[in-house]
Amino acid sequence: EPTRETFARYSRIEDGEYTFLLEACDGNGNCTEDPFELNISVKIPIWKAWWFILTLIVVAIVSVFLIIKIRERKQKALQEYLEQQLEERTREVIHQKEEIEIKKISLLGQLISLLFVDICRSVKWLGQ
Repeated sequence: EPTRETFARYSRIEDGEYTFLLEACDGNGNCTEDPFELNISVKIPIWKAWWFILTLIVVAIVSVFLIIKIRERKQKALQEYLEQQLEERTREVIHQKEEIEIKKISLLGQLISLLFVDICRSVKWLGQ
């Protein structure tokens, strides 16, 4: 239908091939016999392209792989740290045990010395 508009607006056109027909008319109503044809090709949006979808899938897979690897490294580092702490604490406990044993032997020696002195005094007293 004839209009005075000098432009045409089409929103949300799907991808595909279109033909725009333009027919011109003058003020007296005389129109062109053959309308002007304009072939228009609307390409698919980037997010519908097969290569874009494939790229997203690959990026997702690589991201999951990297996240798993990072978590594994952190877990391994934590495990090594805990093993190191365990070894240090074990060495401390062994060292403390050795110190206690030395003190125990020293106290036992002192006790034996005191008992020996006491026994000697008792024998001396009995002998008088």
